[in-house]
Amino acid sequence: MGDATEASTALSRAESWLAKINPGVRDAPRLSYVTPGRLAADATEIFRDLRKPETALGWSRQAGDLSDVHQTRAVGLRMAVAATAACQMRDLDQALDHGDRALALLQRVASARARTYLEDLATALEPWATEPQAHASCNA
Repeated sequence: MGDATEASTALSRAESWLAKINPGVRDAPRLSYVTPGRLAADATEIFRDLRKPETALGWSRQAGDLSDVHQTRAVGLRMAVAATAACQMRDLDQALDHGDRALALLQRVASARARTYLEDLATALEPWATEPQAHASCNA
């Protein structure tokens, strides 16, 4: 709804509830999917959409690397979102770094959402279409 203050409040509440989850003991085992890294990844997207790129990238760093092979799509999506946030900050180097990581991960998965996120990133990179480093990265 475009309200960064309310988004921050909701995320703070979610963090508080997340700290209380005990999957498999007190709570349903399926809740093990909800982790601090997952919440941080969602927050990355929220703040990218709110055009608060510094906050989005801060949340992305909190999400960590999540290098588990089962997280390939999730990490790739987050990297695409982080790259788009870096474009909003006009930080081409950071955008290309995250974008290269996103592409490397997402080209291994079949996902309409992944394709859309990469298309969004390509659109966000359009202002740098004539920059040699952007051109080299896109053709790598």
